[in-house]
Amino acid sequence: MKRGAVPFLLVFLTDLIWMLLVGAVFSVWVYRVNDGRFRWFIAAGAAAGFAVWHATLGRLVLAFAEAVAAFVRRLLRLLVLTPLLWIVRGAGICARFLWRATGGRVLAAGKRIRAIRHTERIRRAFGQDLSFGERGERT
Repeated sequence: MKRGAVPFLLVFLTDLIWMLLVGAVFSVWVYRVNDGRFRWFIAAGAAAGFAVWHATLGRLVLAFAEAVAAFVRRLLRLLVLTPLLWIVRGAGICARFLWRATGGRVLAAGKRIRAIRHTERIRRAFGQDLSFGERGERT
């Protein structure tokens, strides 16, 4: 896990929200089970259990969770991102091929036709009668 100010604050806030949620659920559960009577040893036992968990198995579980998260990230990258990149690259290659095979030629033909029409207008303006063949050559 990255260490720094932002990850620390993010972890702190998520831990705080989790603690408040679990505390609220635990309080409601104790209230329902004990007919509305608060028993201090239940709260003390929960706090002691949390402290023991945090001091012993908590770090081991955190290290295991980080390893699992890294494995899942690698697996998702391998199974989702890599094939998606292949698809995008393949689509780009196909689009370039289609553009070169059709679109570029269509644009070139359109430019040629516009150039011929422009030349004809200029020649007519000067009073010369010229005609062009299919490929744009003068006949």
